Amino acid sequence: MGLVAQSAQAEGPADSSLPRHSGQKVDELLAAVAKGGIVQLEPGVYELKSSLVLPSRTLLKGAGRGVTILKLAEGANVDVVRTAGFDELQGQSSLAQAPSDITVRDLSIDGSFLSSTWTDPERRVLNTKGSCLAVHGRRLNIDVEAYNCPQHLLYSEGQGPRQSQEVSSRIRLDGLVAGEECVVFRGAGDSRLEHLGAGVCGAKRMQSATKAERSRWYGSESGYDGLVIERRPPYEGTLEIGFAHVFGSFFGWGVRTYGNPRLHAVHLISESNLGGVLIDKLTWGAIALLDIHSNGKSMGAQPRPEPRAALRVESEVGFSVSHGTVLRSIGSAEGFTAAELAGRHGQFNLVLLNSRNPQTGRDHEGAGVVLTGSHNLVQVTGSRVQGVVVSDSGKNNKVLSVVATPD
Repeated sequence: MGLVAQSAQAEGPADSSLPRHSGQKVDELLAAVAKGGIVQLEPGVYELKSSLVLPSRTLLKGAGRGVTILKLAEGANVDVVRTAGFDELQGQSSLAQAPSDITVRDLSIDGSFLSSTWTDPERRVLNTKGSCLAVHGRRLNIDVEAYNCPQHLLYSEGQGPRQSQEVSSRIRLDGLVAGEECVVFRGAGDSRLEHLGAGVCGAKRMQSATKAERSRWYGSESGYDGLVIERRPPYEGTLEIGFAHVFGSFFGWGVRTYGNPRLHAVHLISESNLGGVLIDKLTWGAIALLDIHSNGKSMGAQPRPEPRAALRVESEVGFSVSHGTVLRSIGSAEGFTAAELAGRHGQFNLVLLNSRNPQTGRDHEGAGVVLTGSHNLVQVTGSRVQGVVVSDSGKNNKVLSVVATPD
């Protein structure tokens, strides 16, 4: 899922050969979905002027990704797919009353944000509002492709008393181009993000004449991140990640946590983002395999924002990375820090790699690991690091080994 390969083609599957569904066909779909139950969609493109609203116990099933496409009409400015009662439930601790047992699978969702590819200088904005998926609920099963969304590929909430009910959801999502954060996850807690491939997040900043667009959720805290996981009142976003690849977040972090979610990830990739991964002060958990490369990219912004660290961990309650790799490769900015470890009680095994910057003809510059926290256990292997491999100004940290290798 390389950034160059993705940007060379139109967002989403080609749909010109598919049958078009509008008018009465779409009215019948809206009515069928409103009743719940099993709704089987035919191949083709369904052009929607209003949201598909899913009640409890609904299975919305297409004929396959790229075969069934839900496409937002120009100027509609609504979420393409949303759960019933979303506006009333949003921000409320009412999980027990929220919709449940909803499945959306085997289809593609086109939010009709831009008229053409995000790299086309002649692109126009077709819709300014609307997420491809906006859900507030429990026991949801999502397995879709979403792209070209004015706001988010996926916005998910679910919080409040559970009343001894199972609430976790299951998510498998691929997508490209979101006007704001690609994915905002605020619940339901203990959900499983089994697979995520998401890129080109915060595209509204590429469209803004002032380049000053800020997140409507996080304001000055963020310039639009890729995957956001939040557990601050009232939200309950704790998440188990199987595989996630986030790329092209040119104005923010690839992955960022807020508050004290539990985050466990098997394999996490942050590629071509302004900053790699930021772990908040109260976040706890572990990443088994972490890959951060081509850090510090920023497209469509002048002046170019300062690159952020590839990895910044502020957790004061314990966070670990079993095997992390930071690669400064083609497209990486100069001067960013590979890892800023500002928290406490963490454990990190990191490999720092470098390559030649074709613009300067020299290896990329930048510090390796900067320790300012306390009681951390760190092991570092550095190759061609053009800066201090490890610096420690914290307290009671233990650096097990520093292995610096030549070319």
